[in-house]
Amino acid sequence: MRKLGIAVAIGAIVASGAILTVPSSAQAAAKTPPRVPGMACVRAGKTVTTAKYGRLRCARLDGRKIWRYPQLNGTKTLRVGGMTRSYVLHVPAVMNPNVPLVISLHGDPSNPAEQQAITGYNATSNANGFIVAYPAGTHEGSWADGRGTTDADKYGVNDVQFMRALIASLKSKYGVNSHRVYVSGYSNGAYMAERLACQIPGKIAAITAVSGTLPTDLPCAPARAISVLQIHGTADPFVPYNGGMVSDTNGSSPVVGTPTMVERWRSMNGCPAPSTSSLPDNGDGTSVSISSAVGCRAGSAVVFYTVNNGGHTWPGGTGGPPFEQPSSFGKTTTAFSASDTSWAFFNSHVR
Repeated sequence: MRKLGIAVAIGAIVASGAILTVPSSAQAAAKTPPRVPGMACVRAGKTVTTAKYGRLRCARLDGRKIWRYPQLNGTKTLRVGGMTRSYVLHVPAVMNPNVPLVISLHGDPSNPAEQQAITGYNATSNANGFIVAYPAGTHEGSWADGRGTTDADKYGVNDVQFMRALIASLKSKYGVNSHRVYVSGYSNGAYMAERLACQIPGKIAAITAVSGTLPTDLPCAPARAISVLQIHGTADPFVPYNGGMVSDTNGSSPVVGTPTMVERWRSMNGCPAPSTSSLPDNGDGTSVSISSAVGCRAGSAVVFYTVNNGGHTWPGGTGGPPFEQPSSFGKTTTAFSASDTSWAFFNSHVR
């Protein structure tokens, strides 16, 4: 396993309530407060401007005076392939060195605000100290996932290129650890996460796919093993658990069944036979079976959560007005949180 590290020139950046601490060995040994070289933070409210990080403000936190960078959170833009793309960045209250990144991909049609609400990923980020980026799809909020039936596919959008550029940008700007980049997707975003695992496995360490697999005709032969957490409801009304035709804006296309997709990943990763378990009955009309293959090639794993009687929903997610998942989507299990479970999975895998 490679030693984790990020190249940031200053001892720490504190960003919109988030402290990115990157201590030198001397700082780590002495446990001294972080500081910007040559710019002492001694008076709360004082602002300075740096060439690399822009405006910083001196503020108090936990009895210390520290530098804050007030414009880290929020909507950002990135010019890629002749298009201006956008994403929403969420930074936790405290970030540690070697900060991981989770890219959370919404469904179709949807947007970053709905994805934040449905998944509750921000709370998981705050509890565990990783950054979450919520990219926005194009053309009615869709991803070019390779099925050929989304609007993004129809207009020839290169979303793989966008993800490459986004990862590079966040690594450069915020010190994201390139060995700890993860992708989590729901519905159309799940198809996109699977496509990324197939086509840029050197950029991401693991994926989670909720209610989505791959089109049957998309080639997938990654050059390296990649860890996969697959979650799917057996009563999904839109993406059949066992595969088949899936309708979208521009027609229908065949997709791989989830059990088959899991077996493909296990074969590609050289996994041993899986172990099985289940979660306690939560009284919500669903039950959860788990099939775990660990100790695969290069330390990878492929884990499959089957939500029996579950719908096209994000486990443990609610959203709240105006982002509730409609009743027509089927049952949402409360037996586990897909956000917390995916982070626990991600946190055990490093590229």
